[in-house]
Amino acid sequence: MEAASPQWFWMEERFPGADQWNSLHERLVDAWKRQAHLLPPGPVHFAHSEGDELGEDLMTVAYLRETAQQAGLETEALSVEQIGWDRLSGRFVDDRLRFLRSCFKLYPWEWLTTDRFGPHVLDTLDNGGGTGTTCWIEPAWKMLLSNKALLAILWELYPDHPNLLPAHLDGPRELAATTGWAAKPLLGREGEASPCTRPARSPSCATGSPAATRASPRCPTSTATGWSSARGSSRARRRALASGSRRGPSPTSTRASCRT
Repeated sequence: MEAASPQWFWMEERFPGADQWNSLHERLVDAWKRQAHLLPPGPVHFAHSEGDELGEDLMTVAYLRETAQQAGLETEALSVEQIGWDRLSGRFVDDRLRFLRSCFKLYPWEWLTTDRFGPHVLDTLDNGGGTGTTCWIEPAWKMLLSNKALLAILWELYPDHPNLLPAHLDGPRELAATTGWAAKPLLGREGEASPCTRPARSPSCATGSPAATRASPRCPTSTATGWSSARGSSRARRRALASGSRRGPSPTSTRASCRT
């Protein structure tokens, strides 16, 4: 959102006679137009978590919803905690008991698949095959790319590759003798290192009505700590900074590593 909209208004205020090489907003609108015929009929729901105390996820979802509206799509907003499960029809419903045909969510798949109604999510997926009842944006396979454990897997597959940084999941290994390693959460923004900071989890699912009760927060008990060297060129440090923070609140007690 910052690059697509506030940056433009900042430029108009600070440099009114200038222009910028930035068409992110227009491209988002065009992308929705191109995808419109692939979406199921009915409104596209845009969901965020009520556990987002800062409101950043809410603003991001609201902005993406606006780009969809500008593309001519019918949209609805709700929180993840308002999504319910109708046992009679075997479908997800919104706070008005309407079927959830397509939904953009700013809520980690890693949480969604382990929530109380996670099995229903997997059973009703419709992301291209056409056999499910809910099309989730983005699809479930994106969770593999948003997890920093991928860095350790890539390093194992291609050790010493010039475009990769040393990363491990099972301990410091050869980096134990150095002072330049850094532990990274598998999920979450950079700098979120406090344990047990995830917000309340998604709701239990009611029969025929939206769920109103959230399960108690819990902290994952299994951890995977990784270490890697922080020494290297400035180019390597820049690669590390760009190596994969993701949006949205997330658990922080499970960790991977990458060079800083």
